[in-house]
Amino acid sequence: MKTILAGRNLSKTFGGAVALAGLDFHLCQGEILGLIGPNGAGKTTLINIVSGHLRASSGDVSLHGDVISPLTAHEIARAGIARTFQTVRPFVGMTVEDNVLVGAFFGSARRLHERHPRRRVDEALAFVGLISHRHDPVEGLTIGDRKRVELARALAMEPRVLLLDELMAGLNPGEMDEAMALVRQINALGVSLIIVEHVMQAVIGLCERVMVLHHGEKIADGPTRAVLDDSRVVEAYLGSRYRDRSRTAEDSAW
Repeated sequence: MKTILAGRNLSKTFGGAVALAGLDFHLCQGEILGLIGPNGAGKTTLINIVSGHLRASSGDVSLHGDVISPLTAHEIARAGIARTFQTVRPFVGMTVEDNVLVGAFFGSARRLHERHPRRRVDEALAFVGLISHRHDPVEGLTIGDRKRVELARALAMEPRVLLLDELMAGLNPGEMDEAMALVRQINALGVSLIIVEHVMQAVIGLCERVMVLHHGEKIADGPTRAVLDDSRVVEAYLGSRYRDRSRTAEDSAW
């Protein structure tokens, strides 16, 4: 498959602490790539670098072969990369609709003049199931619905690549099933995704390929089941509780 997003020799240090060390990665067109690893492994640091919220200490990121590392976060968003955050960040004091409208005005330069922003807002809210809440203040929503708002805001930007940072965190089983269905639908629209996730049910259910970080380095990258069975990944992240479980689909949802 054609590569849409790639990083080469990415490193990031904070003082004497190494968050990423010489990382190479790629995302293929139409792919859902899982990004997993222990807390502090460098996953969110990588997302922040790709989205322009952090500058890499060395290395570069390219989108469709064009280097985007020197760009600011809003320029990268206009280039076609949207993201959600590990901690939900709605604009409090604004309605659901206005939160999503920010994304519509801030989104991909390819489409800014093609369709009215409010039409993109309507489509995004309908897609995530929040049309009936469009005039509600965002601070009154549940955590699950706030995550839907953030997802709708990202979709209103009409991205080529979507970075999801722990979308499933804090969701109950029903909400998680709905969120997984939304991710599949987004991917079916032609959006390529990187999902940072600790919920293995979501990783197994959504990702054909997984990359594992540990202490800022890539320790595995490949087909999901093979990576999750890798002894290095079990040792560094999953632990013996995963090793001892059955590999059947019925028992994979833990």
